Amino acid sequence: MVLKARENCDKLKYKNVEFVLGDIEDMPFTEKIFDVVISNCVLNLVPDKTKAFREIFRVLKPGGHFCVSDVVIKGRLSEKMKKDAEMYA
Repeated sequence: MVLKARENCDKLKYKNVEFVLGDIEDMPFTEKIFDVVISNCVLNLVPDKTKAFREIFRVLKPGGHFCVSDVVIKGRLSEKMKKDAEMYA
């Protein structure tokens, strides 16, 4: 996905964007360096969400913004659906 994102930036001639491959639970950045953190359909897959949120807020500048878009379910899944591999993709 990082390679695809870089290719798209090149096509669109964006120069103010950088993509870094990393682990959301252990980000390779110093503290308080980002104005904005965007998470798009990632947090639902993270095993340790507390650690991920800790990292997100560690790298955000004071007054920074955090935007999240993710999958949410209302109600309960049947046992059959819980065991369906396609439900995790």
